[in-house]
Amino acid sequence: MRITKKHGLSARAYHDIADVSTSSIRMDLTEETHPIVRATFRLRAADARDRRALLVDFSQCPLVPLEITGSVIGHVQLSKSVARDIIMLNLREDSLDSWDESELTVTMRWSETMSRPPLLDRKFLYASDELPTIGARAGSASTLLRHIPVAVDPRNDRSLVGAISSNLDGSFRGDGFQLQAVLCTKLHVWRFEEAGGRVEISILTTSRAGEGQDSMKSICSQIQEMASYFGERLDSNPGLRIAVALDSKEDSRAMFGALLTAPKSWYRSKDRNSPSREFPLARMVANIWWGAGCCVSGERGVHLASGIAFALGLAWSRSFTSAAYFDRQISYFREHLIADESSRSSDLRPGERTVPIGLAIFDGLVAYDSVWNCLSRLTRDYWGREAPEEVVLGVLQSAGVEVLDFKRKRFVAS
Repeated sequence: MRITKKHGLSARAYHDIADVSTSSIRMDLTEETHPIVRATFRLRAADARDRRALLVDFSQCPLVPLEITGSVIGHVQLSKSVARDIIMLNLREDSLDSWDESELTVTMRWSETMSRPPLLDRKFLYASDELPTIGARAGSASTLLRHIPVAVDPRNDRSLVGAISSNLDGSFRGDGFQLQAVLCTKLHVWRFEEAGGRVEISILTTSRAGEGQDSMKSICSQIQEMASYFGERLDSNPGLRIAVALDSKEDSRAMFGALLTAPKSWYRSKDRNSPSREFPLARMVANIWWGAGCCVSGERGVHLASGIAFALGLAWSRSFTSAAYFDRQISYFREHLIADESSRSSDLRPGERTVPIGLAIFDGLVAYDSVWNCLSRLTRDYWGREAPEEVVLGVLQSAGVEVLDFKRKRFVAS
């Protein structure tokens, strides 16, 4: 084992694992200040005879690595100072074993005093997005969900606050493999489940007393309605446990998936007619389907997946909010589009290309039922996988969406 620099690595020199699954994630909460997280990875090699070194990349992991153990490598003690480096592991020289069908257990410490902030509030951990990356492609993890099945130890169920099922037509199972899991610590969790439904809501708050049962039930109802709408329209109803981080700030960074980081002011109160931020909330929920459940590969992949969720959020808003609210939203977005074909998507901030893509897809949803049908088909075909950009564009264009508008325009916020 040795520590390497992240840059200058040649993938040819290292083993490229064919498949990785997280067979177990356990979190020891007995030490509340710095809980210990243990993730066990099961590896499958494309060539069982390949004994090249294996890379483990911690650059996207907010946890501090402590040790790596496995029967094929023995015990590797890690320095606390290597948290942002890539670890190179070698098979034991006295062993005839290979990486194929082997397991590695990585022990990490959850620290709230790290120099590099994690992707989310330090109270939360996304799995598998924020777990170490294993394989020769270490260091190239997408900003979207990395589709590695995750199993959370059922003994840690109280720390599992959010999850997306890998099964499109199944209920949520806390002890099964999930497409995504959200773990949390040091928060009070209030759970609500609709009778016979596939959606559980976990409300997370720093207040032991909560926000009042009526208020929290109203928030749950609002999220349930959105999730049910997208599941029905896309003909895709995965088991979901959606976590609502009620104490989020206005500038909290959102990620695609089962954790909603919207501030409390965005939600409806117990009065259904009270003001709320319906569109951004709906868009955030839609990202569970496009952005988390389904990703898009390619230069515009992030923008395209986000644009689909944007269009779905607008469709919700058009159907369930007042005409005045919806008209203000749609007018604002249309009025701030400018012609621009010169910029590469990779050089733009997400919203600059996402908004014109989303508007074009939304116009298609309004005009043609075939667009809903094609999104439904894409969702079922690519759940838990990456859809190639050219496939998504081709399907949308054949359904009537003006895909040329995707690169002709750019959104500039005022």
